[in-house]
Amino acid sequence: YHLGAYYKHLEPGFASSGNSLESGSDQSGVNLSLKLTDRDTLRAKFQQVEIEAGATTAGSEETIGTMQWIHQHGWWGLTLEYQGRDFEQYGGDSEKRSIAAADLEVKPIDDLTVNLQHQQTLSGEDNNQSTLGGQYQVHPKVALTASGTTGTDGNAARGGAVFDLDGKKIYV
Repeated sequence: YHLGAYYKHLEPGFASSGNSLESGSDQSGVNLSLKLTDRDTLRAKFQQVEIEAGATTAGSEETIGTMQWIHQHGWWGLTLEYQGRDFEQYGGDSEKRSIAAADLEVKPIDDLTVNLQHQQTLSGEDNNQSTLGGQYQVHPKVALTASGTTGTDGNAARGGAVFDLDGKKIYV
């Protein structure tokens, strides 16, 4: 098993590369990864973020809890996830949402991976979506990707390529 925890405090007005939106925040969380069997892993994460009110933003508090079960079975795998989110903007809006998601990954041949994913809103504002996608390895260093999504907020299609340059990936 792996167990981790973190705490991060950034003073209001503090800014550096990659965290300018986190100025004036306190962030904390814990995570757990537990290998149940050779094929099954359970992961859980809890995080809390508090942001102080600034000159142009209202303060807020957000709490997110996530639980995930991952099953790998040779040429296929299944991931199931639950997430609960509570968000409150001080003096303003608040939102509670929970979602469940599933991802079935099938590898019928060595060079082809196909994913069928679905996200279902259990409570809160609807954001349901289903995606069918795939990746084909045309060369050891080049893969082609494609996916299509339909959901509450509309439809989308995506295509691209992934280049592997000595372990570093470039997505186009």
